[in-house]
Amino acid sequence: MNISRDELKELTVQVAKQKFGSDNFKRRVLMDAVEKRVRDLGHWTTEDDEESGSAGRKSKGLANIDWAVSTLKQEGRLLNPYRDHWRVP
Repeated sequence: MNISRDELKELTVQVAKQKFGSDNFKRRVLMDAVEKRVRDLGHWTTEDDEESGSAGRKSKGLANIDWAVSTLKQEGRLLNPYRDHWRVP
């Protein structure tokens, strides 16, 4: 991706707010929506399509988005009130 990790986190929160508002959502649905936005904005690179080698077989780009979601949870900017249900505080 040709954006910084901080920019990716901000974009992830922005997509979550715009797409889901205060509703609960599934993590993968958010990740797919963020991937689409990153692609639409031209930040996705050919390297992002390569396999990441992480568990769950995902691309490097999707692994970066997954990292952003986990980090946002640690920062309290995304909440995970129960299994695979997320929301913006």
